[in-house]
This record gives sequence, C-alpha cells and structure tokens, in this order.
Amino acid sequence: RAAVSDAKKALEDAGRAAGQGRKGLEDAVKKAEQLHLIYAQLAQLVTPLRSKIESHDYKVDGMKMLLSNHKDQYGENSMYKMLRTEIHEEGHKVNNEREELRGLLPKEASKKSQLASAVATVAWEDRRHAKAQDKVAEAEAELEEKVELLKQELVLAKERKVAEAQRRGGGGARGQ
Repeated sequence: RAAVSDAKKALEDAGRAAGQGRKGLEDAVKKAEQLHLIYAQLAQLVTPLRSKIESHDYKVDGMKMLLSNHKDQYGENSMYKMLRTEIHEEGHKVNNEREELRGLLPKEASKKSQLASAVATVAWEDRRHAKAQDKVAEAEAELEEKVELLKQELVLAKERKVAEAQRRGGGGARGQ
C-alpha cells in the first residue's frame, strides 16, 4: 500500500511538472509570436528603404559607368564635369533613407536575435513538455502495475485464508 501511495505521489508530481511544462510552452509560443509580429513590422519598414537605396545605387552605378565611358572617349570636358556634378548630387538624394535605415538596422538585428532565441526556447519547452508527458505516462504505468500487484497479493492472501480455513475446518472434521 505504501508503494501504491508512493506511485500516486510520483504521478501527481509528474502531472504538476507536465502542467508547468505546458504553461511554459504556451508562454514561449506567445512570446515567439509577439516577436515575430514585431520583426515583421520592422521588416515592413526596412524592406522598402533597402529597395529604394538599392535601386538608387544601381542607377548611380550606371551613371558612373556612363561617366567613365564618356571620360575615356572625350576626356574631362565640360560635359564630363556636368555629369560628375549630377552624379554627386544624385548620390545625396537618399541620404535621409540611409540614415533611417542605419537607425533601424540595430533594432532589426536585435529583434531577429530575440526571435531566434524565442524559437529555440519554444523548441526547448516543447522537448521539456514531451519529457514531462513521458514521465506522466511512466508514472501512470507504474501505478497501474503496483495496483495490479496489490490486487494479486490480495487475491493470494484471500486464497491463503480460504485454504487455511479449509485446512483447519477440514482437518477438524477428519479428526472427529
């Protein structure tokens, strides 16, 4: 009976651990979802800036190639100087976007790192919860096994008492 009591206690402990594991998993999933939303919002800000800067850089690179070709063909004439000034001015057109992007990149990297950490935490909590569930199943099986053994012991004890009673009762009838 003490073994059954111990098995019940082990089952209760495993059940508590599984409950805590489930809560930890739910909390980790919520946090990961929140971080994913924040990261997505940052990406919505960063992606258009990157796109605009990249397309602008592509345009400036093309202009620089034209300038280089012009210099090779015609030298540094007035047209070359005008194109160079235009390229220089064009280079400053996206400075505001570059500054804004510089301000957002650390936030994006931070949220990306936090999101990766949260995803790893979810995986860890999931494994922890699965282990707790396994412990619950093991404790249930152990309890069932001990209850079954106790039932068998009770049946055997009853059979022994009956056999003992029959032997006493049967032995007394033969002796008379």
